[in-house]
Amino acid sequence: MSTPISRTAYVTGATGFLGHQLCVELRTQDWDITAIARKPEAAPELAALGVKVVAGDIVDAESIAIPAGTDTVFHVAGDTSLWHKRDAMQTRINVDGTRHVLAAARTAGVRRVVVTSTVSAYGTQTQRFDEATPSRAAMSSINYERSKWLGEEEARKAAAAGQDIVILQPGAIIGPKDSKNWGRMFLLLQSGKLPLLPPGRLSFNHVREIARAHVAAATQGRAGESYLLGGHDTSLADMARGACELLGIKPPRLTAPAPVLGLLGTVLGSLTPASSGEPLMTREMARLMCVTTVVDSAKAERELGFKATPLRECLADCHAWLRQAGLL
Repeated sequence: MSTPISRTAYVTGATGFLGHQLCVELRTQDWDITAIARKPEAAPELAALGVKVVAGDIVDAESIAIPAGTDTVFHVAGDTSLWHKRDAMQTRINVDGTRHVLAAARTAGVRRVVVTSTVSAYGTQTQRFDEATPSRAAMSSINYERSKWLGEEEARKAAAAGQDIVILQPGAIIGPKDSKNWGRMFLLLQSGKLPLLPPGRLSFNHVREIARAHVAAATQGRAGESYLLGGHDTSLADMARGACELLGIKPPRLTAPAPVLGLLGTVLGSLTPASSGEPLMTREMARLMCVTTVVDSAKAERELGFKATPLRECLADCHAWLRQAGLL
């Protein structure tokens, strides 16, 4: 049953891929939004939506000022880097930042905090899993998995102490405004830097549906619960073939053995200076492209009305935006 609320939100990570779409969905449903950003002047699209953008940084606890009367905090901000040279900052953002946001929400008397995590917080699993599956992320060599699990631990500790928190765990997200996550597949294929198909398999969904699940979690989610947000279970090879069809190029014919993809990622990741942008392939990224990570979203489907968007639509929307943005 939905909970009556005041429809006032505070959003972290609003300038990012998922955070921006969340703001779109919230405004569609007449929410008043305050969003925190390191550089508010660099967020004209949010201002155009009617979002009040204020200066702040989640790693700086004192800069997080949640307005009085805010009903729901959507903590979407996170570092999704898959490159070991960014591990220290990633941990500050994903763990310390989560702790800071939760504390600020308690101080402001916020009714609920919706925390955005990831299926990666479960670490590498060998078969389809659900919310009852024990996490293996604490032992992972990939800091993204470890840090997101640790961020969840911060949320679980706060929930155990009485704070109203819902954790959402999306799988592979794709759609408009995606150039740094799975939309990167288009760039790799277009540039010829992915001559072999990756062997992994993931649960993909449209960013729009993930954002809608966040809005639903504000009123329909159960306090203290986690919800896996998967989608269509698709091999990365089929995803790449679909991307190539949209690009108008022939897809790679062969599937890359995991060691080959790992070597490519290791070389590119090692040769790229830490001061540069994240390389198109790293050893961490290669590893995640070689495993099967598929989830059971039945709980979210029942309780949040969550659903999957066809992969073709996800890819087409991402491709159209990349072209519009001049990235293809």
